[in-house]
Amino acid sequence: MEFILALSIAAFVGGVVYAYLYMRQRDTELQRRFKKWSEDVVNYPVKGRDNLKVILYAIRPISALNDLLPLAFVKRAISRRLITANLPITVNEFLALKELSAVAFVLSYFLIFTKWPGIELIGILLLVGFFFPDMLLNDRIRKRKAEISRELPNVIDLLTLCVEAGMDFMLAVRRVVSDYKPCAVTEELAYVLRQIQMGRSRSEALKHFAWRVDMPEVSSFVRSLIQGDRMGTPIGEILRVQAEEMRLYRIMKAEEAGMKAPIKMLLPLLFFIMPVILIVVAGPILLKFIRGGIFSGF
Repeated sequence: MEFILALSIAAFVGGVVYAYLYMRQRDTELQRRFKKWSEDVVNYPVKGRDNLKVILYAIRPISALNDLLPLAFVKRAISRRLITANLPITVNEFLALKELSAVAFVLSYFLIFTKWPGIELIGILLLVGFFFPDMLLNDRIRKRKAEISRELPNVIDLLTLCVEAGMDFMLAVRRVVSDYKPCAVTEELAYVLRQIQMGRSRSEALKHFAWRVDMPEVSSFVRSLIQGDRMGTPIGEILRVQAEEMRLYRIMKAEEAGMKAPIKMLLPLLFFIMPVILIVVAGPILLKFIRGGIFSGF
């Protein structure tokens, strides 16, 4: 056991040193901007990356080592999730965090119980630690989508007001981005504006917006805008219809969540609430019965 542990530590340290030397020799540009959709944020750091400078600098050697892994399909899938979550790290850095999390779970067990776990438990801890960042990433994606679903109808209403007041659609988008409160929708629309400024067409930038967010209502909104632009339909009318559809969709989702609530409450009710009620109600009766006082009047 000690030999395997020492060998693992030596391999880990050797890999980190090799990655550091490899990174020093190789001129890697990690901040390529505005690539194709499948590579959009694999190496493009989004807003907020400066807040993670210390962590990202510490994991640079492991991140460079992950750059050698031939996992293009896996990295493409992870990059899509990082884009949707708007997480300011690259794919290789996220993989480095997963690997460090796996090691941290094993070391935490050792620090808490002051002994090394068995082989089976080490495997379980490594798996849980490796997929723990994915759980955090999925939670961030869920919260961001919920925020977009909540704010999108209000943003569309403001766009409708601006367009019907005589503004061009892109000028209306710029006005809403600058005047509306900071949220996930305005961040995505600001990115759409930057893409158009970099030379992409409006339809392509809007399609990319729907691809990044990965939500049915956003895809429907973008599709309606593109089709209306091609057919010459007034943008104000399209926006008004889309805002109403977004609100109806949000009401339907709320009703669906309300119908699922009793089923989700069933297990907590059976295992946490009902035992407490039985103890409070039947406890005194049971104690009286055990002590014989329940039949004292006969």
